[in-house]
Amino acid sequence: MSLGLPVAATVNCADNTGAKNLYIISVKGIKGRLNRLPSA
Repeated sequence: MSLGLPVAATVNCADNTGAKNLYIISVKGIKGRLNRLPSA
């Protein structure tokens, strides 16, 4: 499975909270590897 949303991606919001765009600031549970950007 490929991870399609990197950190700093903007996502359109489709609920009634009033937010238009959501900004991914971190990804939970990422162990990491050198020079690889975390993604969700």
